Parts: sequence; C-alpha cells; structure tokens
Amino acid sequence: MCNVGCELRTPSRGGRSQRDSTLMIIKDRQEASNTKMMTSDKPEFCRRLERPIEIYENERLWIGRGFSKTGLLPTERGPYSTQDGSLSWKSMREASLALLRGDVASSTLDNNKELWNSNGKPAAADVDGRKVTRRGWSFHEDDNGNVHESTIEQEDDFECSNTQDNNGDNTSDTLSDDYCGFAPCKGAQDGPTDEDGWQYFPDFKEQSLLYPNRKRGLLDFVRRRKLRRIAMFRPDHFLPRDVYNKCDFCDSKAVQVLAGAMLDALSLASLFAYGPANPEKVTDAQVIPLKSKLIDTLHIGMNWHEWKRDSPIMHLLNPDMDQNIQAIQPLRKKAIAKFFTDEERMSLARLVIKDIDRDAYQLHCENETCASSLHASSNHGNEEEDDLITCQFQFVPCPNYKCTVQISKKYAKEHDDECGYKVLPCPSGCGMEVARNSMHVH
Repeated sequence: MCNVGCELRTPSRGGRSQRDSTLMIIKDRQEASNTKMMTSDKPEFCRRLERPIEIYENERLWIGRGFSKTGLLPTERGPYSTQDGSLSWKSMREASLALLRGDVASSTLDNNKELWNSNGKPAAADVDGRKVTRRGWSFHEDDNGNVHESTIEQEDDFECSNTQDNNGDNTSDTLSDDYCGFAPCKGAQDGPTDEDGWQYFPDFKEQSLLYPNRKRGLLDFVRRRKLRRIAMFRPDHFLPRDVYNKCDFCDSKAVQVLAGAMLDALSLASLFAYGPANPEKVTDAQVIPLKSKLIDTLHIGMNWHEWKRDSPIMHLLNPDMDQNIQAIQPLRKKAIAKFFTDEERMSLARLVIKDIDRDAYQLHCENETCASSLHASSNHGNEEEDDLITCQFQFVPCPNYKCTVQISKKYAKEHDDECGYKVLPCPSGCGMEVARNSMHVH
C-alpha cells in the first residue's frame, strides 16, 4: 500500500495552509484506498493494472569536481531522461509527472468541454497557462470515488510524495523526497551496478550504453542509474465510479477489436508523422506524445451522449492507409507494442464500451459484482446456481488443447464451431481424431 512516509515539499507561495490542505488530501485518499483494498473480494485477473515508470538519472565527470548533473554537455541528454535519451527533463518532479501523465511536451489543450469528465470532475487542469491531462495513471490507489477540492499543485504534490511501495512493504532503498518516491534499480536483471545503482560508460552514445561497467574505468566519464516507481491504472480518471464499476468483463469481441484498433492507430500515426524509414525502431519522443493524443481522442466520458457514426472511434476502427504503409505496418506495430501494452489497451477498451453502453447494456452487464459472484460461486460447485449469477460476458478459456483464446461465454459455442484446435473424427472414416487445422494434411 502507499502510505505517506515523509514531509511533503509544497510551493512556498502557498504558505502553511496550502501544505496542510495537501497533507489532509493525501491522508483522506490513503485511508480510502486502505479500506478499499481490505474489502476487495474480486479475483486476481480483474484487480488493478500496474506498470513500472522508469527514469534515468545522468551525470558527467569533471576532474576535480566529481560526477554531477551540472557537468552535462549541452548536446547530451539532460539530468533525467528516458532510456534512449530522446526525452529529458531538468528535475525529477518534472520527469515523473510527465511520464505518468504522458504530458511530455507540456502541450496546451483547447479550453473546452472535452477537458471535463461527465461527473463534472476536470480531466485537465491549468498550470501556469498550460493544460495537464490525467490519462488514467497514478502512483496512488483509487480514492474510492471521493472528490477533493484540490489545486493541480496539490495533485502534483500528492503524486510526487515519497511513499512506501504499492505492496505494503517498506522501500528501504527509496531516495530522498526530491526523488518523488522512486527507487534505484539494483537487481540482477538490471545489469552490473555499484551499490547505489550507478552504471559507468565512456559517453552516452547508443553503442557505449550497451556495455555498462559496475565501477568507473579510466575512460569512463559519464554514469547513469535507473530509477523506478510503480504506477496504477485509475479508471476514475475517465468515468464516474457507478459507471466503470459495472461488469468486470465486457464483450470480448468488442474489447479485442478496440484494443487492436488502438495499436493500429498508434503505429499508423507514428508512420505518418515520422515516415516509414526503419519501421522497427521508434523513440520515446516519437511515440509517447502520440499515445497521449490517441487516448485523448477516445473521449472516454463523453461518448455516451455524443455517440455518432462519425465519432473519432469509428475512424479508429476503419483507418485509411496505402499499400506501402500497410506492408510495413506489422513491423511498426511490434515496435509500438512495448509502449502500449495489451493490458492497457484492453483496460481502455473496456472503459470505452462502458461509456458508450452505459444505458443499453448490450456489450456489458449492469451488475457491479459479477466477477466477485463468479469467484465465490466457483467454490461451492453448484452449476445451476452458477448459471444464474454468471455474467454472459464472462471470459471463459477455450477447452480445446493448445488453444489459448479467452472469449465471452456467449460466444463459446460459436468459437468452438470454428476453433482450429478442436479435435474431430476424420471425415474419411479412418477412425482417427484430428485437430481441425490439421485435417488438410491428414
């Protein structure tokens, strides 16, 4: 769990009262999230989605001054950057908030209704003349639907608070308050590092970074270390609690189509923006801003009262592309997938469905505890009772050997009738049973 373990640093202009109000907001949210986690009885598959946010701290050596961030050359990456160095920031606070929200360019959004969620809660807030959008990720638990009157500066302080890790264990390696709760990565999977997580290199060139050193060599003049903090997906950034809490499954076909369309759209956008050269390689600076714009284009929270056939989502499902772009699309999609995982796309797809279908319930059910009821019913073995409480959109695995498909219960028979792994008797009457997709070679 995330509990505040240190004093927060707040802007001096806010004075003592602003700091106190920020601390009260944090305390209320932590208590609400603790209550939520203790009472949660949902099965593991539908619990919170998490992802690591990683930032690299960079320094250069100057003889007589040691390693420092101020010694970095103007042509090099900044003090804090992404792995490939294409995005850099001067402070840890700026870097962590930018990558958390996808607001890497600090772009100004139009001041219109699209900045507000349907529950009257701002999806974007004004900071020094620019707009900062919340795109579904936070370093803290869902606040259980509580709405707090807080400024964006207080929200920033809340996100950047130095806390325990998200599993409730003490993070003894967490750095000072200035590091916003991030901790250095020193595991075996992170490569050779010194006791503080630093790796040493001759320079920051891509080829040099392939061969890290645990200790500084005679020709090593730069160093970097990876800092990590876990972020959690927050559906309440998009929809009111009474909407996103309905149904734990959603129509599997619709979810898969939307999730696939998001990956197609993001890969196409990067191809159109930066050209088809080297389709297997993209940078953080190219993809992260486009991903943020794509999520904004989904208009989650507004589709239910403005749904039309010319909605941006319909264009997302039917993109126009020429044959040259279409040929290299699979290569680009493979490169883009690491920025936009299946889990995140499917979570967003479910929110889109719940937003559009919030009154009709054609693509999801209106029960708030369908997965919890299913989880509880699976323990008593009463099949008749299970059928009564099981959601028709419940994900069920295909029973055929080697098939990994999970599909809504309502489509189970349809899938079974066309599944390539289903074993069938040979139509020639030889007496053998063969998988449908191997029948032509039998």
